[in-house]
Amino acid sequence: MVCVSDPFDEIKIAKAILEDTDRASSSLSEPQTLLKAVEKSISGQKFLLVLDDVWEEDDSKWESLKECLKSGDPGSRILVTTRKTRVAEIMGTTYMHTLEPLPDSYCWSVLSQLAFQGRGETDHEMLKETGLEIAKKCKGLPLAAKTIGGLLRFKTSLQEWQEILDSKMWELEKVRKDLFPLLTLSYNELHPAMKRCFSFCAIFPKDELINVDKLIRMWMAQGFLFSSGSSGRELE
Repeated sequence: MVCVSDPFDEIKIAKAILEDTDRASSSLSEPQTLLKAVEKSISGQKFLLVLDDVWEEDDSKWESLKECLKSGDPGSRILVTTRKTRVAEIMGTTYMHTLEPLPDSYCWSVLSQLAFQGRGETDHEMLKETGLEIAKKCKGLPLAAKTIGGLLRFKTSLQEWQEILDSKMWELEKVRKDLFPLLTLSYNELHPAMKRCFSFCAIFPKDELINVDKLIRMWMAQGFLFSSGSSGRELE
């Protein structure tokens, strides 16, 4: 599986394919050389390639990569996951499977498992009615239900749950197709010091594997962390 993401990076995609077929070639960096290596590595073989989280709609950027992938044996398959119908069309999709939103009852199941973790039956009865209305606001998006459920876990009163239900974030037109408003709702609940650390992570490219120890040291260098002790290790 190759995570394509955004922005589109042909070299990154080709290298990822080679890591599963010919690790010795993954150090190549010139596009045409990489594509030739990909073509050679799958030539005469039947393969299944999963291109995950594809956003690029410019057909011209896919031409070279699609051409070299034709060297595989008949029966080879490429599975593409995307949120855009246009992307599926330019990839030459022969079958498109559209995922439907989850029923409200499923959203409630996901949300409640997180929100009521460690709570008693009394809390469940008191907050359930409001929680069901919040679950409907998730519009069938499982990540929305999971995000809001994690947020509600730390809301102990009915008033706090009602404030989430009444938030203006739900009114944005993009909520159904875009999770950013819901994630913003969760972000706004963070402590100011945590917001600063979280926002700093925006310097990393999308889908990059972040080294936790390195990230902590970067936070320390920026003066984002504070400790009652004097040693650097305690601060870390």
